[in-house]
Amino acid sequence: MKLPVLKKSKSIGILLTLIFLFSLIGGGFAIAQEKEPETDSEKIEQLKKEIEENEKALEQLREEANEQEQNLQQTKEYANSLKGQINQFDRDIRQIQAQIRIKEQEILSTQLAIKKLNLEIQETENAIAKAKSQMTELFQEIYKNDKESVVELVFKYDNFSEFFNQVQARRSMQGAIQERLLEIKELKVELEESKVILTEKEARFAEDRSVLRDQKIIIERERLRRNQLLREARQEEAGYQELLSEIEAQQKETQEQIFELEDQLRQAIDPDSIPTAGTALFQWPAEGILTQGYGCTSFAKSSKFYPSCFHNGIDVASAGGTPIYAAADGVVLHMDYTPTAYGYWITIKHSNGLITLYGHLSLQKVRPGQTVKRGDLIGYMGSTGLSTGPHLHFTVFTANDYFLKPSRYSGMIPIGATVNPFDYLP
Repeated sequence: MKLPVLKKSKSIGILLTLIFLFSLIGGGFAIAQEKEPETDSEKIEQLKKEIEENEKALEQLREEANEQEQNLQQTKEYANSLKGQINQFDRDIRQIQAQIRIKEQEILSTQLAIKKLNLEIQETENAIAKAKSQMTELFQEIYKNDKESVVELVFKYDNFSEFFNQVQARRSMQGAIQERLLEIKELKVELEESKVILTEKEARFAEDRSVLRDQKIIIERERLRRNQLLREARQEEAGYQELLSEIEAQQKETQEQIFELEDQLRQAIDPDSIPTAGTALFQWPAEGILTQGYGCTSFAKSSKFYPSCFHNGIDVASAGGTPIYAAADGVVLHMDYTPTAYGYWITIKHSNGLITLYGHLSLQKVRPGQTVKRGDLIGYMGSTGLSTGPHLHFTVFTANDYFLKPSRYSGMIPIGATVNPFDYLP
């Protein structure tokens, strides 16, 4: 049975009806959409909401990263199998990825804050311009009225009430001018404060972007180290054990050489040549968890790599890629790579007779001879050299007893009489 064919006019009518219905539906959707902010004030309120939401997301990322770090610190040990070492590399990479996500979120927060500040500055500038315009109008009105003296005003009006109203109007205008002047003064202070904050935010934004680029370099380096280990071990456990035995023998010899020399130097320290303990000359060079102190620690007792149970610095652990800062003003003395000891390291000479060492870095950001200020970024936390995981090894030497010593397996090693870093930290 054939379906009836609609007449042309009827078909056009139905088509138009459908188009009209769809347009209504489409219009309904358009009405349902959230209205875009139009004024600067509305845009600022919208940005405030976005910043709050972003801060919540950032806090969650930080909590997750902190929990991950806590779990990793509880399992601190040297990897004794290929699988264990590869797992450690993978954990380190995940930590750096978490740091990258946090840094990206921080950059977004700063971008939103900069955008909000720019709008607030524009609003303040507009308010200043408006106040100036109002003040100009008041000045013009006063100038026009001041052409008549008080005596002329007395004779101009028929009764005292009209004269009094005119005098009061002049005083009101003068009061309004004073209010506008005060308003402009307050707005200018607010404007200058906003511009200072904006400059700080823009500097922070540039710094965060630089850190993010560095962290991406670090994560690629970690992947290269992981792949290199697999190649050297021929992706076999037997190959790794052979490689591990060779590395451990080199590390043990290097550590014994460091200990013997530094033990002699420590015993000969002249107390008058170094600052008094408890003077808090240094700031903490990195954020993180203190995992090992100075001297004979429980970890040094149980480890075969610490001769006579002595740890010559302190360890601060956090995620790989965590920024490392100069503990005080100084000059970068040396920097190098010692695979069987400090990995990538930096030493800084300070004017107080002390030298600080920063070891196991994943990336160095300074050069020898460079002047640095307290709190300047000098590198990033890593797990290079003799290390169980990402951390900063921080040592304090006496300047008079510091030197570089050639080693059999690690090139030049920094050696010196060490003192307890806690003597000079807040």
